[in-house]
Amino acid sequence: MGTFPEDEIHSSRLINLLVAEGFVRPISDKSLEEAAKMHLKALVDRNLIFVHQQKINGNVKSYSIHDLLRDLCVRKAHEEKFLFVDRWADNDLGRSTSSLRRVCYHGPFSTEDAYISTEQIRLARSFLLFDRTGWTVASPVVSNLRLLRVLDILRITFHQFPEEILQLVNLRYLAFNLSKPLPSSISRLCNLQTLIAQWRGLNMFVSALMMFQEPDIVIRGILDMTQLRHIKVKGQKVYVRYHGADRNHYVVLDKLQTLSPVAISEISERVLETFPNLEKLGIFWDRELDHARDLSALHKLHTLKCTSSFNDDNLLSNLIFPPSLKKLTLRGC
Repeated sequence: MGTFPEDEIHSSRLINLLVAEGFVRPISDKSLEEAAKMHLKALVDRNLIFVHQQKINGNVKSYSIHDLLRDLCVRKAHEEKFLFVDRWADNDLGRSTSSLRRVCYHGPFSTEDAYISTEQIRLARSFLLFDRTGWTVASPVVSNLRLLRVLDILRITFHQFPEEILQLVNLRYLAFNLSKPLPSSISRLCNLQTLIAQWRGLNMFVSALMMFQEPDIVIRGILDMTQLRHIKVKGQKVYVRYHGADRNHYVVLDKLQTLSPVAISEISERVLETFPNLEKLGIFWDRELDHARDLSALHKLHTLKCTSSFNDDNLLSNLIFPPSLKKLTLRGC
């Protein structure tokens, strides 16, 4: 909890990070995410953290921690070399940081400073940057962090996807901001569990696939990443298309729980078979439908978000909802 500079910490982000770090172990028949929620509830019950916001269905939207307790957490983490936060160390890494496993930057720093720090923390498992200065990760920075499991650089806008990230084959959590299409070689991150991608400077309502350079790369990209649990895209929509030899080949991502947003034209029986255990799904209407889309096969789906760029009174009538659905969000529908 001491990693985050904000007073409010979104529960989904915190839970995904805990799972990616390997801090959560399965509990009976519950998923890792459910187990993480149980641990967080225990902290709430002991008044170590508190619920900041709740969702309509009663689930926690965000948590908070008292400033004094957060300071205590960071100081203790520094003493035990569990976590380094630059703000609490006057930006002086020192020699001891070579054994640190988690590094977090809250304030701005130059590329030169970043290079020095990453040389000293080459054994780090997590690297998080919360600064908005637009620092671009350079080659010698990322290439020294080969053991990373978590790379959260969502507040950095890349003009080109850093190829060095593809060398981080141990990554389980990746969050970034990009102004160009993502290469299909992202599939080299075979251990990735959470992919959060945000695009800036691109038209959200484009008809071409922008998450990957070519539509037929999707099957060799996303569908090769069998450990994926969450795919969250902001600023674009996801297309899932089967081409060539892959037309009759089903690759099931049974661990995938979150996928958003998918173009409604891509919702088909084959896609539903590819992602059978989805719990959260976002749908974007990119065109009018010629027939209804049946989502009833998604027996675990409890959250559905529908977004449309045009008004059509028949949009929702073209969807068949699963009985497990608990939350439906409509935007532009």
